[in-house]
Amino acid sequence: MRGDQISRQWHLLRALAGRPTGAPARELARELVVSVRTVYRDLEILERVGIPLVQERDGRQVCWRLLEPRNVSLGPAFNVDELAALHHARECMRARGNAKQVRFIESLLAKIETLVPRRMIDRLPELLAATSASADGGDR
Repeated sequence: MRGDQISRQWHLLRALAGRPTGAPARELARELVVSVRTVYRDLEILERVGIPLVQERDGRQVCWRLLEPRNVSLGPAFNVDELAALHHARECMRARGNAKQVRFIESLLAKIETLVPRRMIDRLPELLAATSASADGGDR
């Protein structure tokens, strides 16, 4: 579907914006769950519409990156600590038995996690394991 292609290309741009040093097509394909050939086609389309992309050799592989990522607006930026804070807020609401707030936070997290690079989401478990919140609201 056409919308799927646009969505995928948008996610490809987000992935590249989150990697200032770039990424190989194979890594991008794994993250987007598409073929390497699809990533190359999408990169070609993005270049054609004027997105400033460059290819650089990193050892034996070619990495793609945005030439000027700060000039490509891709929506709000979130950092891993903000995501961890939302996860903690969800657990606090769960501990207090506030199911309605838990649902709202889970909905928000699902939306945000479509906007951030996969590597950021992959870091969450280690951050969450390092900190926790007690039912009385105090941090441990």
